Amino acid sequence: EIEGYGALRSDRQLLITSLTRATVQEIVLKPGALVIPQSIIVQLANPELQQLVDNAGQELSQQKANLRQLKLNQQRELLNETASFAEMEATYETAKVRLEAQSGLVKLGIVSALDYKESLVHEAQLKKRLRIHQQRTEALKLVNQEAINIQLEQIKQQQGQLDIAQNRLDRLSVKAGFSGVLQRLSVELGQSLAAGQEIALIGSVDDLIALVRVPQNKAQQIFI
Repeated sequence: EIEGYGALRSDRQLLITSLTRATVQEIVLKPGALVIPQSIIVQLANPELQQLVDNAGQELSQQKANLRQLKLNQQRELLNETASFAEMEATYETAKVRLEAQSGLVKLGIVSALDYKESLVHEAQLKKRLRIHQQRTEALKLVNQEAINIQLEQIKQQQGQLDIAQNRLDRLSVKAGFSGVLQRLSVELGQSLAAGQEIALIGSVDDLIALVRVPQNKAQQIFI
């Protein structure tokens, strides 16, 4: 048996540091307090972070408004194309009926061959224009959808920036992180902190280890 002096120490410890520059606005808990993961130890303040969150939120709202405006413009443009297509389709149907009527009358000599050929050419041209117009409408739908996808991607990116800024702002409420005891508080009220500066040390209560100091000449007699 070898005797030595020592102390119990938490086997699990967590050192909490400042994520960004901030000022200690409120000290909620003092050393010795029992904590749980959601326990707030200190409240920090950083007006720049709050401004960053506000700006990111306003930019996100603007981009969402731009998306709504884009959809309205696209809807208006598509309605114009649809109306133009319907008008052209009606003109084509009229020309088609006229051609069918003239095909019988030209044999009887009531309609001249020249008029019939002109009607034939006109009907073919309208048919071709109608097909091109339909293709243009389909292409317009694809272009509009791609524009919406681009705007949605921008909104997604802006939402990500807002989430990051909001997360940094939320972390100004410094929490314990796990259940234990507040062993050390390294800040004072009103103190300005730099990024990475120590705030507090949390230690476990149940998981402990013993640090025992023994004379060096007796340490070699110790075996597991």
